[in-house]
Amino acid sequence: MFTSTAAYCGSAGSRLFVVALLLAFCVVTGTTVSDERETVNSSCENPSLHDTHHWGFLGGGYHMQLEVEFPLIFNSVDISLDLPRTFFFDAAELEQLYSIKLQGSKEDITWAYQPLRISSDYFFDIEAPVFHVGYEVNRVNITFERLPSASRRYSNGSAAAIDIFASADDARGRLLVPIHARYEEVDSTTPFSLQAFFSRNTSVRRCIPSITVRGVVVDRGGRCVKFVSALMKRYDDALTSSLTSPPVSVLDGNIPETSPGCRNVPVGLLSSLRVVYTTVVALQCIGAAIVILSLLLL
Repeated sequence: MFTSTAAYCGSAGSRLFVVALLLAFCVVTGTTVSDERETVNSSCENPSLHDTHHWGFLGGGYHMQLEVEFPLIFNSVDISLDLPRTFFFDAAELEQLYSIKLQGSKEDITWAYQPLRISSDYFFDIEAPVFHVGYEVNRVNITFERLPSASRRYSNGSAAAIDIFASADDARGRLLVPIHARYEEVDSTTPFSLQAFFSRNTSVRRCIPSITVRGVVVDRGGRCVKFVSALMKRYDDALTSSLTSPPVSVLDGNIPETSPGCRNVPVGLLSSLRVVYTTVVALQCIGAAIVILSLLLL
């Protein structure tokens, strides 16, 4: 009886020992995994993600450029903006004529990224004036992604600029895209004159409320993938998060361009319509006459 009791106690002790070993293994493994996760997550941290990036218009009138900064550490970039119907993109033009440059440099790094893509809630009718557009705001998304081979490409005999500048804390690129303004209002009272036609003394003020820039950060080992939003400001240092008011309309003559997020769109001169059409028809007739005369004299 004592023998069976001792054997039972020994068996129970062995079981307890095995259970203790399993618990210790689980605790050590869990701690290791947790430490590894913390290491992986910390590897995505970069001071440049917390820096301020800017955006704004370049130029004025009906044909301009929109400049948007983004952190160079982003492997892929998604730019979102609510575009008032006064402004529009020609999607085909944008996808062909955009450029990506290093901030603080004239170096073009468009080659380091896959072709840009644009999507919007509504189709951009590039010929329609504002009063023929069936929406107030059009949500636009612009995305582009860095090529995997970008870090291995060499330019001008030195290491690729994308790697050189991405190693800096404040490394940033800037996207330049063409953007246009529509005819917003018509001046029906001013009589036609060359001065009134070319000076465009009357304008309406329109603004882009805000721009959001998000991106994916992947470390060099490919172990960490992190989705990050960049802090965006207009070039006049106004936080885009504070621009919650709708676009402002002003129609009181010359207005100084005080904000990179707004533009004064010239107002069309109604009295110039007949003159413009007459001039165009006259030029067409003159051109046709020149062609006919040149054929007759051959």
